Amino acid sequence: MASVYSYRDKEKQGDLSWTSHGLITEIITIGSLSSEDGIITPCTKSYETYDYTIESKSGYKYKVSIKNFDISVHERAFIEESKIINKMFQNLLQHYQMSGSLRLVCEISLTRKMTLDICIFIASSIKSYGHFYPIYGCMVSFVPLYGYDSSLLVNGSGTVTVLSKQHRNEQRNIESKIKSANDKMLKDPVDANSIKQLVIRLGETTDINRIKSFIQDIADDYERCGFDMCLIFQSSVVADLKDNTSNINTTIAPIGRSFYPETESIKEKLKNIGFITMSLGIGTVSTGSMPLKLVVDGQLDEGDVSNYYVLQQGDIYLKMKKDASGLSAVLSHPAPGIAVHAVHENFTIKGAVFPVNNKLLIV
Repeated sequence: MASVYSYRDKEKQGDLSWTSHGLITEIITIGSLSSEDGIITPCTKSYETYDYTIESKSGYKYKVSIKNFDISVHERAFIEESKIINKMFQNLLQHYQMSGSLRLVCEISLTRKMTLDICIFIASSIKSYGHFYPIYGCMVSFVPLYGYDSSLLVNGSGTVTVLSKQHRNEQRNIESKIKSANDKMLKDPVDANSIKQLVIRLGETTDINRIKSFIQDIADDYERCGFDMCLIFQSSVVADLKDNTSNINTTIAPIGRSFYPETESIKEKLKNIGFITMSLGIGTVSTGSMPLKLVVDGQLDEGDVSNYYVLQQGDIYLKMKKDASGLSAVLSHPAPGIAVHAVHENFTIKGAVFPVNNKLLIV
């Protein structure tokens, strides 16, 4: 039997507020990008191609288009379905006064009908630990909680990890929007004093390697490449299993057009304006992607879950230890979405409010 949770490997360097995230990201990005002696000027709303310019005293400038790709409507739907499954599982634990970890893996995209069928199965058929196949394409594992002293574990403790294959259009929708942004920039005529810069911020579940390859194909085709330079960045919370710490890591991938005709004077432009500087302010930076991994019974699972949506939630309740000095307990956040609480008789102590997940709301 295996208990499972997910995290992002540092070694391999409610409400998510997604409705306003794009605007917030644009504001933060504008504040973090600059160039030597450049003056930042946001573009007017009527100027659809670019979001702001950075103009130097020499008269040369960057024209910058920012594209933010955060949580999609498909992943948002997945999160809502997963919350329903988690609630049903918590009710099961309370009803049978037991503890455990539920892992659901769906090889097809999770739908509302599937969610209802799974919930009915959990309520009617899961009464002990084991592996089950409630509906086509899905496997449910109900296993003991790993890594906790059974003598301290309070019934009702449980974690839920749901993995569902991403919607078939998840990555293609992003590629389509990037192509649209590039096409708009392509229509903007090349001039003697400007560099056209595309800045792309990707959400945690986006396959950055696939997007890099897609943009590189555009950059390699001079006839259809609308930008001079492209900067991709993706921020995520990464964990280090060795010292049980986490931090924010930003993966950065610069891509330049493969060919610059001499008539465009790219060297002269760069000489007069310099490169854009990005100030991140917090965390670490890497050029490699941070893959999402599962931890099974304390060991890293090398299985590829890059094409899955993942959500985990859970509350672990442990009795307080009593010794000569009195009662003691450790309140912790061992994994994204998982919190450990202390219990003494009928009294529960919870620590600071931990996030339901580690999705970044700002960067």
